[in-house]
Formats: sequence, structure tokens, C-alpha cells
Amino acid sequence: MKNECRDWLQECIKAFPKLKKYSIICSYKRISSKSLGRVKGIVQTQRTIDPESLLLEGEAKIRIKRKTTSNFNIEINMNLEKIENPMLRKQAVKYVIIHELLHIENKDLLTLSKNYKKRKNKKIHKKDFHNAVLEKFNIAREHDKLPSIKNVVHMELAMNTIFSKVKI
Repeated sequence: MKNECRDWLQECIKAFPKLKKYSIICSYKRISSKSLGRVKGIVQTQRTIDPESLLLEGEAKIRIKRKTTSNFNIEINMNLEKIENPMLRKQAVKYVIIHELLHIENKDLLTLSKNYKKRKNKKIHKKDFHNAVLEKFNIAREHDKLPSIKNVVHMELAMNTIFSKVKI
């Protein structure tokens, strides 16, 4: 059970060729029951100030650069371990892992580290996001020789049913 998240992560990363250069760890953790999983990474903030504009014009022009490191930690809700059917648990956990990997690929950690005025204009979960999750999930399902899912709504309903059974 301890290594299953790590093994499933390696299967899911095959659908994300850009993420092979990153160091990603996946494990079960005790998380709020409102959350299926989360991704943690270190966001480095560098502030530079233009001394000429400050000293000559009296205005400070500050540039903020945000950059993530290449180390990420995906935490999966421990309640997903309660799913008794191992194949069903594997598909549910892979769904959550792919969701979090897509956040890493889209660099959503940088967006969330900005102040609210700047990030409210960029929504993270759009319809395209759910379609991208479905596309990557189907690529990961090919590894298990399972048929692909064609409808996003049906997949969301199925996953919500599974998650409600384990009280997430």
C-alpha cells in the first residue's frame, strides 16, 4: 500500500512528457475531507528595485519574479485507501494524481502564490481543464488496457459517486 501511490505516479507521468525532468513524490496524507489531493512546491520570490527611479524620480519600481523549484509533493487524501476494490482505487487515485500533475504542468502554483487582485482574473478550473484531465486520464488508462472514457460529465459523476462512498 505504501508504494502504490509512487507506482501509479510513474504510470501517470507517462502522459506528461514535460514533467519527466521534475522530482515528484506522491503519498497518502491526512487531508481535509473536502479535498481529494493537493500539490506542494516551493515558490521562490525575488524582488528587484530600480534604484535610479527611486533616487531620481522618488518612485520605487519594484519587479517581482516568482519561480518554482523542480521538487513537488503530491498528497492524496488518506480516505481513498478505504476503497476496497484495488482496480477501482487505482483508477480513483490516478484521477487525482493526473489532476494534480496538470496543475504542475500549467504552473498553477505560481498563479496561486500571487496576491488576490492579480490571480482572480485567471481561473484555474475551466472547462478546458476538465477536458485535459480526461485526455490525460485516458492516456493513463491505455497502460492498464482499459477502454477510454469519452464524456467528461460521465467521468465526473462516476468519480463523485466513488468519493461519496468513502465520505470525501
